Parts: sequence; C-alpha cells; structure tokens
Amino acid sequence: MNSRIFQYRYVVREPLAKVTQLFFDPQALALMTPPPLSVRFLSLPDRLAPQSSMTMSLGVGPWRIRWKAVFTAVEAARFVDEQTEGPFALWIHTHDFVAVSDTETEIRDRIEGAFGTRRLLCGLLWAGLPLLFVFRRWRTPRLLARRR
Repeated sequence: MNSRIFQYRYVVREPLAKVTQLFFDPQALALMTPPPLSVRFLSLPDRLAPQSSMTMSLGVGPWRIRWKAVFTAVEAARFVDEQTEGPFALWIHTHDFVAVSDTETEIRDRIEGAFGTRRLLCGLLWAGLPLLFVFRRWRTPRLLARRR
C-alpha cells in the first residue's frame, strides 16, 4: 500500500485551552467544512474518548459517501482519528495543539492516507485537502470569537 502524507500548520491568537475546547467538540467538524461539501452526522459521541467513533455522510448535493472514524488516541492537547469505513484504504488524521504563548496556539494536522478501490474519489478528496485546511485556517478564529 502506497501511503502519502499531508501536513498543515497554522497559529491562532487564542489560548490552548480555548482552542482544544473547540476542536474536541465532535460537532465542530461540520462547522469547519467548506461549502459546497456538507457533513451529516449519523452517529456522534457526546465527547471524544479513546475508541469512541462517529459516522457521517459527506457529500456535495445528492452525491454522498459514508465515513466512519474511530478516535484511537485522545489526550489533553492531541487526538487521532482513523477511518474505519470510507473510501480510503488508510486514513490516520493526527491533530496536535501546541501553546506558542499564553495567547497563541499552533494547530498541527497530519494525515497519512492511502487510496482505496475508489481511486478517483480518493484522488479528488486528497487534492482538496489544501483548500479544506485553508478554509479551517480562516474559519477557526471566527468560531473561537463566537465562543467568547
């Protein structure tokens, strides 16, 4: 299996505790997904915990795919989700949050992925990752501001 790595980092002007509070909210994923892609949750844990899972439907308009992720690691400033059902043969997404100062936090995302049998779909999703994370970089401070 040929895996590939995608990494993205950015800094927000908010303390670590506030940033992790947002990202550890399972429903925040839908708020961090750019249009025209939409997320519909089919099952969602109340809070992230090791071995908790969420199942969602991702798509554009009537075209949808089912995606299930299990949280394999959940720590104070880090969590890892792994796709157990979906288009990829391998998908491990590591989220790390690092205090740069008392008022700034660096958000680090690392995705290791390998395409499954639906290679075209995987290729399109993988190619869209830079845009997804640019959107998250723009959206995160706005979501944090709403929580003040």
